[in-house]
Amino acid sequence: MKLIQSIQRAFEIIDCFDEENEELRLNDISKMLDLNINTTRGIVNTLVYFSYLEHDQEKNVYKLGYIFLPKSKLLKNRNDDILMENLESFLKDIANEYNVNARFHKISENNIVKIFSEVPDESRYFLYIKDSKDLPLNATSSGKLILKYSDKEFLNNYLNNIPDEKLSENTITTKSKMIEELKDVEKKGYSREIDEVAIGISSVAVPVVKLDKLVATISVTAPTKIIKENSDQITKKIKKFIEKQK
Repeated sequence: MKLIQSIQRAFEIIDCFDEENEELRLNDISKMLDLNINTTRGIVNTLVYFSYLEHDQEKNVYKLGYIFLPKSKLLKNRNDDILMENLESFLKDIANEYNVNARFHKISENNIVKIFSEVPDESRYFLYIKDSKDLPLNATSSGKLILKYSDKEFLNNYLNNIPDEKLSENTITTKSKMIEELKDVEKKGYSREIDEVAIGISSVAVPVVKLDKLVATISVTAPTKIIKENSDQITKKIKKFIEKQK
């Protein structure tokens, strides 16, 4: 797929803003994206002009613009049954009960898009989770679900060209092992990755399926010990929550 670079960079700038970076200086954005400062300034000024960003002149920082509010309402009113009732409070309950990061992802054209993310209210550590869209499908729990529910053409093409980069010593990089992994996903009804992105951190994901199509996932990421000891309990609660929405 060919991307238009200037538009891609504009979206990358918007994506720099999150819960940890609500306000950013121009230099911050430039460094985060390794983008020339003049190029950054030009795109940021364009986003400000169209109200996608706001410039606080007193503090000389940029923030997301209020134009996103009415657009977010359009998504909440969309009748596609993706956003489930009490979803955010459910994620928060899971995060607090098991001391994990709980997330809801929308699956769009075999891409993983984070919609909601909840962390424990009280924790001795903060677990920063890199967006799954930046990681290969074979290395993440939600990515494995995409492979499990993908059509034969996409799956065969992916398995025949599976990325050989080892994010950790446990990353699955062979076709035969990934086929066995997907059989395990089929058997359990959920997917896991154990130390496959980084040693000591693991995740588990449960599919949200509509008309035999994977539309979303609910996943949990935590230290490996927590995932190994609580996978069955966590996934059972997630499955029960999803079932109630039907």
